[in-house]
This record gives sequence, structure tokens and C-alpha cells, in this order.
Amino acid sequence: MAGRKEVPLVGVKVSLFDRDRLSSDDLLGSGLTDSKGRVSFGFTARQYADIEDVKKPSQPLRLVMPDLYVVVHGAAVKR
Repeated sequence: MAGRKEVPLVGVKVSLFDRDRLSSDDLLGSGLTDSKGRVSFGFTARQYADIEDVKKPSQPLRLVMPDLYVVVHGAAVKR
């Protein structure tokens, strides 16, 4: 917001998930935010590919991107 000082959330657990339509969502990674409130995740296509992503041999090959969402665990902001 304009005029407000941004304060990073340090040491907060953040989890990254791939949303699936037909099966349970896949946890792609978890981590703690750093001194600047940042966290990064690395994952491969194999980690988020599911049976619902598999195409029939007669279908053209297409790139299937994950439908990602983030969960921030227990973040409390002091004012």
C-alpha cells in the first residue's frame, strides 16, 4: 500500500503446491523465508505430473504447466 513501510516476514514457513483436479494436490516444496522475506523452490516436471496430465498417443504433444498455489504458515505481523 502507498505510504506504508513494508516489513519482510523473516523465518516464516512457506509451502508450494500443484493443484490437481482428480487427485490430491502435490507438495512441491517448503522453505523458510530469508532476511528479506524471500523463499525459492526448485522442482521438475516429473514432480507435478499426474495421470490427469498424461495424453493419449494420438493427441498432439503440448506443454502442461502446473497450477500452483502458496501456503504461508503461521505468519503474524506486529504493528
